[in-house]
Amino acid sequence: MQKIILILNTIVAFSLLTVETLPTCHWKKGVPHCQCVAQEVMHLLRSSQDLAYEEEGMSHLDHVLQCAYFSLKEGADEECVLAALLHDLGRYWVHINSEELEGLELRDEDVEGARFLKDRGFSERVTHIVAGHIKMMRYQALVDPDGFDALPCTIHQLVAMKGGAMSKKEALSFENDPYFEDILLLHQCDVKAHMKGMKVPPLELYESLIVHHLAKQEKL
Repeated sequence: MQKIILILNTIVAFSLLTVETLPTCHWKKGVPHCQCVAQEVMHLLRSSQDLAYEEEGMSHLDHVLQCAYFSLKEGADEECVLAALLHDLGRYWVHINSEELEGLELRDEDVEGARFLKDRGFSERVTHIVAGHIKMMRYQALVDPDGFDALPCTIHQLVAMKGGAMSKKEALSFENDPYFEDILLLHQCDVKAHMKGMKVPPLELYESLIVHHLAKQEKL
């Protein structure tokens, strides 16, 4: 884990050099937009500490931090690590804004999460991976039914709400998705990230990773 923390700290140091000349936030005068968005995302992630994750004695924050950690261990790049960290963000967004988003169901978490990230300047790749993570569950239900059966019941319920296992035609189309391998990596990390009490790098180390990513997008 020390090596992974060193990688994150290196990105933190670099990101501090990149934000001074970027556009400022329209709702926080004088603050770079990328930092404002990072603060908003961090607030949502912190709120997930209060949401129980399935019935495993874990919070949703524990789950996504484990997911990001596993992606780092697999050698994932910045965008895949961020997708791992943020793949359930739509769930927290819907939870916090439930009154304004009345009628929006949990089954829309992938769509809402991807929309949230796209609207705030995250890359197409990050948003596409997040949008595809439940599709990958549906794909697994078709191609690896035994493995799918071993997943938590909440995933089964979510897949059922999304239409159940993919058809063979849907699966063939999905396999041709340009980000299929990235979505598969997220899925593999996602299903492993259920380890109660596991020590992983803290959330705070990821804030500058978010800033760094958004800063690069603003310069494109």
